[in-house]
Order: sequence, then structure tokens, then C-alpha cells
Amino acid sequence: KSNKKFKPHYGGIELGLNNFLTEDYTLANQGFMNLNTGKSWNFNLNFLEYGLGLGTSYVGLVTGMGFEWSNYVFDANNSIQEDATGNIINRDLSTVYTGITKSKLATTYLTAPLLLEFQIPAGKKRIHLSAGVIGGLKLGSKTKVKYQDGGKQKEVFKDDFSLSPFKYGVTVRIGYRAINLFANYYISPLFGESASPELYPFSVGLNLLSF
Repeated sequence: KSNKKFKPHYGGIELGLNNFLTEDYTLANQGFMNLNTGKSWNFNLNFLEYGLGLGTSYVGLVTGMGFEWSNYVFDANNSIQEDATGNIINRDLSTVYTGITKSKLATTYLTAPLLLEFQIPAGKKRIHLSAGVIGGLKLGSKTKVKYQDGGKQKEVFKDDFSLSPFKYGVTVRIGYRAINLFANYYISPLFGESASPELYPFSVGLNLLSF
């Protein structure tokens, strides 16, 4: 009887990597916005999920809610700042600090998806594949700089950095047993519609723990 009920696959803890695409769908190469992708972590806590079967346990709609923490670690010794017109410009840290070890932009969003999920029997388990849209509400943002000055030091600056207060994009997910992958691409720009540079964030990763 339990097999007749549609079981969604969204809730859980996810870990991935971040980067940006330009309007031409190429990796960002805009100097001060270049990232160290290997250190730009994306962490998602999807604490709520709900599934509605479309007359079968193999196809259904999925929604839920989660928190998304994104770290964008800059590849050079720089940070960002907002100018008088709301555009994002380079902040050269080499004239301020010595021994810089890390500089990043960090954002926090409350997210919610709407997915169409298909489940394909594979032995005693099922392969699940879903795609749809995802939206986010910005909760906070900050830059952080770590440097050496008579010991480990850090500077944290909280600001909105012209970041979009709302964002929306597309997401795809696929999984089987303990292997679950996700990819998110936001078609709304990272910064506001009238701000530059024009960049579109994306993240790819895996689900570490399903609820």
C-alpha cells in the first residue's frame, strides 16, 4: 500500500560549488569578479517538502522550503563595494591589508521550488528525476576578508551590495539510492536589474542527507 503514495525527493542537506555565467552563458571573466570555484561553497538546508501525486506514485508535483547559503570566494586579493550609482566595483585590498588569505561575498536566501518529479523503477528502488523553477528571498549578505597582522584577523562588512532582493531560476535533480545530484541556475541577475556587472549565479552539487 505504501508504494501507491507518491514520495517526493527535495528535503535534506545539500553541498555544492558556486560560480557565475555572463549573459552569453560563458563563465564570468570580469577581473575582480573572478572566483576560486573550488572554495566557493554552496550549502542548502531544505527543511520542508511536500509532494502531490498526479494519480500515480511515479509522477507528482513537489514543493517545499529551504535556506541557501552561498559563498563566492574571489580569486584575487580584492573585494567588492557599491558606488554612488548602485553599480558594483572593485575594492583593492592590497593597499589596505597584508597577508590576505581569503576574501569572499556571502549571501543567504530563503528558497522555495516547484518541481515536476518522475520516478523510474530500477530493481527494488527508483531513479527519481525532477525539474522546475526555484525562487529566493534575500535574508542577508556580507563580505569577509581574512588576513594576517600579528595573527589571524578578519573584517566583516554587512551591506546589500545591490543584490537582487528576489531571485528566480531553474533547477534539476536526479538521484538513485544514496547518490543524489542537483543543479541550480538563476535567470535573474545576481545584482539588481539596473546594476552592473551582469552576472547569473549557478551551483552544482550533491545531497548529503535526505530527510
